Amino acid sequence: MDDRAKQYVRSARSVVEYVDELVETLRRFRQAVKTQAMRIESGTSAVDALESVNASTIRQELADALGHFEALRYQMRLAFIALALEEGSSQGDVARALGVSRQLVSRIAGDIDVV
Repeated sequence: MDDRAKQYVRSARSVVEYVDELVETLRRFRQAVKTQAMRIESGTSAVDALESVNASTIRQELADALGHFEALRYQMRLAFIALALEEGSSQGDVARALGVSRQLVSRIAGDIDVV
């Protein structure tokens, strides 16, 4: 396996490994929203309901987790595009495989040294 393929595999594994952490963060967020809604339904003020579930912390955790996931996903996409282009695929072929525009592939390809 060449370096580009190894890089893609590493990136893909990083995404797969992080998904478990993201899912746990989403579960905490879901529970907080459910609890908040139940408290509001039972007459608790909106602000008190939010504060009771520590919403500001949970919101920040979710934002951070989603940002990290997107960064990992971008690195995986970058590695895939580099590998596919190195293998001789056209930007159009790569775009179709990814389900994105050729312009996006072209823009991302500008971040690698293959094009």
